[in-house]
Amino acid sequence: MDYVHLLCLCQLLHVVGSIDPSFFPCDNEVNRTHVDCSQRKLSHIPWIQSPFVTLLNLSHTKIQKVRGVSFSGVPNLQELDLRWNCLPGSLRDLGNPLCQMDINKDAFRGLKKLRNLYLSGNSLSSLPWLPTSLEVLDLEYNHLFNISEPLGTPWLQKLFLGKNCHYLNPCNQSFHINERVFNELSNLTKLNLGFNNITSIPLGLPLSLHKLDLRENKISEVGEEAFVGMTKLTSLNLEWNCQRCDHAAQPCFPCLNNNSLKLHRNSLKINNSLLTFLSLRGNSLLTFPEGLFSSLRQLKRLDISDNFLSLAIRNGSFFQELSQLTWLSLIYNYEPKKTFHNLVLSNYLSQITNLEYLLLSGNFFLELSSESLAVLGKLRHLQTLELRMNFIKSSNLSAFGRLPSLRKVDLSQNLLHFLPKCTNNSMYQLPQVSVNQNGYTRVDDLNPPPMVWERREALNGNQIDFYYENAFRELNATLKALDLSNNEFHFLMRGMGHRFGFINNLPSLEVLSLNDNDIGMRIDQALYSISLKYLYFAGNHLNIMWNTGDNYHKFFKNLTNLVYLDISRNQLRSLSQEVICNLPQNLRALRLSDNLLNYFPWENITVLGQLQHFNISKNRLSSLPNVIIPFRSNFTLLDLSYNWISKLPEKFFRKMQGLRYLYLNNNRLKILKHQTLPDLMRHGSNLKTLTLHGNPFACSCDTAWFADFLWASPVYIPLLTTHVQCEFPESLQGTSLLTMDPRSCPEIFGRVYFLSTSFLVLVLTALPLLKHLYGWDLWYCFQLLWAGHKGYSQLPGSDYDDHYDAFVVFDTENQSVRDWVYNELTVHLENGGRRRFRLCLEERDWLPGLSCIENLHNAVYSSAKTVFVLTSGGTGANVSGMIRQVFFMVQQRLLDEKVDVAVLVLLDEVFPKMKYLQLRKRLCSKSVLSWPRNPRAQPLFWNSMRAALSSDNLRSYDSNMSESFM
Repeated sequence: MDYVHLLCLCQLLHVVGSIDPSFFPCDNEVNRTHVDCSQRKLSHIPWIQSPFVTLLNLSHTKIQKVRGVSFSGVPNLQELDLRWNCLPGSLRDLGNPLCQMDINKDAFRGLKKLRNLYLSGNSLSSLPWLPTSLEVLDLEYNHLFNISEPLGTPWLQKLFLGKNCHYLNPCNQSFHINERVFNELSNLTKLNLGFNNITSIPLGLPLSLHKLDLRENKISEVGEEAFVGMTKLTSLNLEWNCQRCDHAAQPCFPCLNNNSLKLHRNSLKINNSLLTFLSLRGNSLLTFPEGLFSSLRQLKRLDISDNFLSLAIRNGSFFQELSQLTWLSLIYNYEPKKTFHNLVLSNYLSQITNLEYLLLSGNFFLELSSESLAVLGKLRHLQTLELRMNFIKSSNLSAFGRLPSLRKVDLSQNLLHFLPKCTNNSMYQLPQVSVNQNGYTRVDDLNPPPMVWERREALNGNQIDFYYENAFRELNATLKALDLSNNEFHFLMRGMGHRFGFINNLPSLEVLSLNDNDIGMRIDQALYSISLKYLYFAGNHLNIMWNTGDNYHKFFKNLTNLVYLDISRNQLRSLSQEVICNLPQNLRALRLSDNLLNYFPWENITVLGQLQHFNISKNRLSSLPNVIIPFRSNFTLLDLSYNWISKLPEKFFRKMQGLRYLYLNNNRLKILKHQTLPDLMRHGSNLKTLTLHGNPFACSCDTAWFADFLWASPVYIPLLTTHVQCEFPESLQGTSLLTMDPRSCPEIFGRVYFLSTSFLVLVLTALPLLKHLYGWDLWYCFQLLWAGHKGYSQLPGSDYDDHYDAFVVFDTENQSVRDWVYNELTVHLENGGRRRFRLCLEERDWLPGLSCIENLHNAVYSSAKTVFVLTSGGTGANVSGMIRQVFFMVQQRLLDEKVDVAVLVLLDEVFPKMKYLQLRKRLCSKSVLSWPRNPRAQPLFWNSMRAALSSDNLRSYDSNMSESFM
């Protein structure tokens, strides 16, 4: 495959269809049949009404309740995904509370056409009514471990019940499913019961099954003819039931006394069996009963890895029952605490004449000799041989010549230090040899003859020195791809020189990886190759090479056919014009991501006339030049994501008519101006994909037009409804930019705008000043004039004599204050004590039909005292308007009548340091009372309250304060 085409494919993997957010906040396709609400912070199911919706995805949200009418608007739904909304046990994120999804029993009753229902990961302990039309039902990761009643789904084909009872989701009992459940499932073809603490093979399994998964349970025995009659079964998974624990990567649960899974001669007997895949992995097996596999005539793939079959592999006879196998895994069957000197294979293995793939990793032996592979020489169809992690120290690679069909050998992660010289050319007809992570130090000893097939060589993760120009010379005619990454050992040694002349001696080489070698000094000043097309040079030190004069400015220039260059992760802070101009002229893709670039010479990029894709993401670019860059029409992809760009200049994109993919996500874009919007973002351009998420957009009237643009744009914008969000102002932080209503921001032009704003500024400046100086007087005069204008007059008999002992004013919206007034204050003052006080309360004693200001005026002036009940939250800027006006009236009485009628009751222990409150305590401390927290002190409080209501405040003033102070 052409690697440039592969690059395009990787860039477009996430672009499937286009998004038209008609069901905001969910995404949907243009035809509006598929609605995606996944991975959103939804706490309830959004209302969607459309007869055309057939697929609804509500997975990975915060939904915990499904009502009976939640899906009544989508009667033709065929697939519903409600997965992973309420994870059970240890599967949920730390900090998330325990939860359980509540599904109404009739929630799915109206979905007559529903075929696929996914409910995994919701902590369900019971099931609602299920549509009879269901074909796929996913119930994994719940609390369903005792299913006794039929599901009522006769057409069900796939049932997933795994992971309802395992160590991450414990149920502390054995999983049970009644035979009656299976009786109605005559069409079931796939059943998953893995990870469920099942102790025996379930009874009554449907005979229609094609695939059965019973992995990681507690099954200790497979009885005689346990699967008899299941002639359609093609895949059976019984792995990890009696687990081998000496190298377990997770919690391990062996059988009693570390016994192996008990198998009988006829445990797997199925007449006319169609079984093609069988896994008995990780069951502590030592051997197999004779005839166990004899009825499995169609078996193609067998996994018996992670057992104790080291001796059976050397002399077992069970291989002769597996003549039809094409794939066999024997990995990690080593004998504990023992490493064999040589690899020995049973002679019966040679009877598997159709074997194509043999995996022998992790069997621990030191030498790979000709005798080791003699048995494999009879396998005429063997194509892949895996020998990883066996501690092999020496090998005779010539022995591979006995395997005529072999195409791939994996010898990685062994202890090989030198590849031995070979005496014939048969082994080197392999297209791929992997010997990475072996600790090689030289490659001049690799001495194979020419190969017949295209070859790929993997030598990454070793300690290879590239100094020798004749390295790989035996492969010069056929070597296509060479991976030399992670061979940094010699490049980190100070004072040692390095050469890359061997590259020019490989005329067929097309792909070369030199990633992560810390290449930075004392190397050839240029690379030479007329065949190399793809070079991976990430994770090196071009910052050192290009900042030490001009010696390495032409380092890549002589790679005349290079079309792809990756120089990411090279710690580059800037690039000079000379470096860009000396890049290969045939480059079609250039990757500069993951550097430290704060400057790039954009004007010089056009010398690369064939450039199609440019990735400069994950750098520190803060701006783009506002100049026209004459990109060619073949330039289609520009990745500027993960930079510090704060604005988009109009001219920069003007000549990018061919651009199809522009990535601007995770920058610092706040405001996009309509006048400077690049032409490529407007209608009629070739732009297909635009990423904008992860930018701190300011949602204001200046950007309101942008919401309309996003709604109407034909350009595909990934994560539009979920991650294109407002960052400013703070009140809108986290809300979708699509929620902005441009109609709330009318355009005002010219003099009207100027006059309006000027008038508004004057008014906003004058009002606070007037309020500060004459606020009370203006308000009082206005109320008197308004009352006279309305024709109000004083009510008969309202002469302002003291009809009440006290007017109690408090925040009526504060429930705790209301409770204290009605349950404490009125009880003790009106109904208790020697003197019964008559209190005036707003909600109880005000006259209906009078205006609020009249009732307020009458209450203040007809009461001997005015009691203010205050809390710390009801002071300062948060005080209610009613309390504020009463305070002004009390102060007015003090000024007009020389009568101090204020009594303050503080319900909280701590109050803000208000100047008036401090002055009041100093001037008349008996009129400021605090509600005690000690119940035994409350009688003293009520005595002080009665004294304050009965006495004249003026007589209680501090004698040190003169009367003129008033």
